[in-house]
Amino acid sequence: MLHGRSVTLREVRRSDLAVFHDLHSDVVTASGASTYPWRPTSLARREAEFDRALTEPEDERHVRFAVQERDDGSGTAIGGTSLWGIDTHSSVAHLGIELVPTVRGRGFGVDAVRVMCHYAFVVRGLYRLRLETLETNVAMRKAAVAAGFTEEGRLRGEAFVVGERVDEVLYGMLASEWRDADPGN
Repeated sequence: MLHGRSVTLREVRRSDLAVFHDLHSDVVTASGASTYPWRPTSLARREAEFDRALTEPEDERHVRFAVQERDDGSGTAIGGTSLWGIDTHSSVAHLGIELVPTVRGRGFGVDAVRVMCHYAFVVRGLYRLRLETLETNVAMRKAAVAAGFTEEGRLRGEAFVVGERVDEVLYGMLASEWRDADPGN
């Protein structure tokens, strides 16, 4: 487990799937987090995919954590975070996060991003992280900046979200920038 000030990142458990299912059942939220068109998926299907993945080799290009409140003894997931597109040759990856609506705006997102930076730069030894989010996702944009990311660009009209074209905003952070921003890392 990895601990931040207010969150703990841990393995994804089968019991967390209902939380992720609820997050992805919301058309607007799910459409903004994926490059694929939204379609309904049953919890049973998610559980079957989870069970099947337990016996398959892990994808070294993707690592996912459940996010829970640090002092929550019940271990209830409040969201998830991941590194994806991990390129071990170039030492780069993408960072993603999703939180349930009831906990948004309480600093959990910023803390989870910071813990993921620690994981990426210290545990994995990566050189660079990239974070992409929609222009309309103000909370994620603020969390990225608060965690030390720099806005690097914009892909105009990149995303199609529920009938509208939306810009995608790109953020980046180098390991040296992360270390310089918080020497206690």
